[in-house]
Amino acid sequence: MDRAFFDQIRAYVDFGASDAAALATLAPALPRILDELVEDFYGEIQRHDEARRVLVDDAQLARLKQSLRDWARTMVSGPHDLRWFELRSRIGQRHVEVGLPQRFVLLAIARIRPRLFRLALEVAAESGRSPEPLLFALAKVLDLELAIMLESYLELHHARVRQAERLGTLGQLAASVSHELKNPLGVINTSLHLLGGELAKLPAGSCAPAVATHLARIQRGSRLAARLASQLLDFARGKQPEPRSFALAALLDDAIAMVEERDGVEVEARCDPPDATAHADPGQLAQALANLLRNACEAIREQKVGGKVTLRARRDPLGVVLVVADDGPGIAAEHKERIFEPLYTTRPTGTGLGLSITRDLIEAHGGRLSVSTAPGSGAVFTILLPQATR
Repeated sequence: MDRAFFDQIRAYVDFGASDAAALATLAPALPRILDELVEDFYGEIQRHDEARRVLVDDAQLARLKQSLRDWARTMVSGPHDLRWFELRSRIGQRHVEVGLPQRFVLLAIARIRPRLFRLALEVAAESGRSPEPLLFALAKVLDLELAIMLESYLELHHARVRQAERLGTLGQLAASVSHELKNPLGVINTSLHLLGGELAKLPAGSCAPAVATHLARIQRGSRLAARLASQLLDFARGKQPEPRSFALAALLDDAIAMVEERDGVEVEARCDPPDATAHADPGQLAQALANLLRNACEAIREQKVGGKVTLRARRDPLGVVLVVADDGPGIAAEHKERIFEPLYTTRPTGTGLGLSITRDLIEAHGGRLSVSTAPGSGAVFTILLPQATR
């Protein structure tokens, strides 16, 4: 969206300086209802499973509540300029990113509108002025809010659909490439095994050290290629979860065991409570956690910053929360928005598939994967799996 769209819709609803001035008279009275409005809004969200998926933990809920307060204040106080417009656009985009159904965008405004209208009537009565200018201004600005959010929602949604179509074609190619890679990799691994056996029969010191070094390099390259083939196949087939009950502590142990590239990095696992269980596909979740752990270890080793990764699992009222946190270099702002895109990578040897596959695995469970990070302060990946307490 651009400035032309904003000017167009503002002209369409006839929102002008007089409306902005009328809304400004509401700003001093807004604190009367702000806490009630915010608590009602998020109380309703938590009653609906689809809507409450946007919530990860209490800290995030507190941030969202503050965002709603800021949104309400700036809606009435303005200035209703291009920056105001751009901030509103991001709200719609964010709803797509977290997987919130579009109907909740409409329902959010419907939930807020009556309280603001009642406050407007009170303010008009207290001042002895006609309520019409303020009510008309409120109706216009709420319509603007909704139009901007829906338009930005649709823009990003359509972009996701186009990307999905491209990825469908790519998936077919990936399946074919993965299949073709398996045979030569099998030959390489068999030959490596046989050569290793023959070298073991030779007298100590009779084989040049370079031979063993190069065989080890071939073995590492073969493992990397095998992982790429496996990732391509996972990306192509999008296997549906096969849920069953399992222990969360065992899930963390399985994920750690799947990652060989941990040299020099301390890995700690914590589960709260220790005997907590979940109902999902443990194989897929272990793969998702292993992908996140592998990325964290690689980032730490490449940048030589930090040296610890913590895996946490816990049950809370929203379901199961899994966290992979590292003290590595963090993720630069220009990369953060794209790290879940298929084939996007910042590493020379990266495939750009690990995080994309991880997100797909989590979303197939009806869950959500999010990241918080800052350059130099590590990264925290959080998985929320909504489900009944067990």
